[in-house]
Amino acid sequence: MRIDEFLKASRLLRSRSLAKRACELGFVKIDGKVAKAGKEVAPGQRLVLDLPIRFLEAEVVRLPENRNVSKEAGRALIRVLRREERDLEL
Repeated sequence: MRIDEFLKASRLLRSRSLAKRACELGFVKIDGKVAKAGKEVAPGQRLVLDLPIRFLEAEVVRLPENRNVSKEAGRALIRVLRREERDLEL
């Protein structure tokens, strides 16, 4: 499954277009390397979302069986390793 689709299915980001944009800006890493939106993701890989408002490191536990995933099932796709909320000062 593509990383942009996975980020949406796992509810880490709100939409696939937002996930694609985060990848384009270099905010998404898979196993320490910046990921393009079309990069395939597999169970066992580590994801890092280094966004201006939040930092999240997680492990992919499993892939969804289809694209329509419930909120509960989406949360079960990952195991959060580290999470930090950031204050955005303007």
